[in-house]
Amino acid sequence: MGICSFLIIGLFHPLVVKAEYWFGVKFWWVFLAMGLAGLIGSLLVAHEVWSILLGVFAFSSFWGIREMFEQRERVRKGWFSKRKTEQATSRHVGIAIQDTYGERFQYCWGCGPKNREGLHLKSYPIEDGEKCICRFTPPEKYTGGVPDNLFGGMMAVIFDCHGTASAAWFAHHNKGLELKEDTVIGRFVTARLEVDFKKSLPMNEEITVISVAEEVGERKVIVNMEMEAGGVIRGKARMVAVGVKDTM
Repeated sequence: MGICSFLIIGLFHPLVVKAEYWFGVKFWWVFLAMGLAGLIGSLLVAHEVWSILLGVFAFSSFWGIREMFEQRERVRKGWFSKRKTEQATSRHVGIAIQDTYGERFQYCWGCGPKNREGLHLKSYPIEDGEKCICRFTPPEKYTGGVPDNLFGGMMAVIFDCHGTASAAWFAHHNKGLELKEDTVIGRFVTARLEVDFKKSLPMNEEITVISVAEEVGERKVIVNMEMEAGGVIRGKARMVAVGVKDTM
C-alpha cells in the first residue's frame, strides 16, 4: 500500500506540470472533480486498502489545484518552459488596448492611434486575459547597420509600448473589468525597462511579442515579455510600469 501511495503522489507532480503546460490554470476544475470523486469513493468503499488509496488520490487531486497555480508562477519566472506554439498560434480578438487610452494619451509615436506619423502598435489580451500579444512587421526604413536586420532601438520601442499597454490591461483585468467600446483604461508609463537582446531581428518578418504579469499592484505592475520572429526568440524584457493620473 505504501508503494501505491508513493506512486500516486509521485504521478501528480508531472501531471500538474503537463496540464498547466497544455491547458493553463483553467484546468483546475478537473483536479477538483477528481478530488471529490476520490473523496466520495474513499468514504463509500468498504475495503480498507482501496479506501486509503482513494483518499490519497483525493488528497493529491486537491493538492494539484494549488500546485497548478504555483506552476504558473514558476513558468512566469522562467523556471519551466512555456508552450512554444503560443507565440506562433495565439490570435487576438476584440479591442486594442491602446485604442482605450484617454484622449491626451493617444499621441505616442510608437502606439498612439492619433499620431499620424507613428507606428500604431496594437496590443490585445489573449489566453483569457492572462497574457497580451502584439504583432508588427517593421517597414524597411528601420533597418540597422546590416540592411537585412532591424535596428536594435526598435526592439526597445516595441517592448516599451507593448509593456505599458500590457500593464494597463493587467491592472484593469485584476479589478475584474473588461475592454469595451467606451472603456477609458488607466494609463501606465515605464519606470524601468531591462532588455536582453538575444538575436537580431530580420526585416520583412512579422514580430510577435507575448507579455505576462509578474506582479500586479495598485499602482505598480511588473511585466515580463518575449519577442519572437521566424520561430526564434529574439529578445526578452522585464518592465516596471507605474500608473499615472490623467492630469500628468
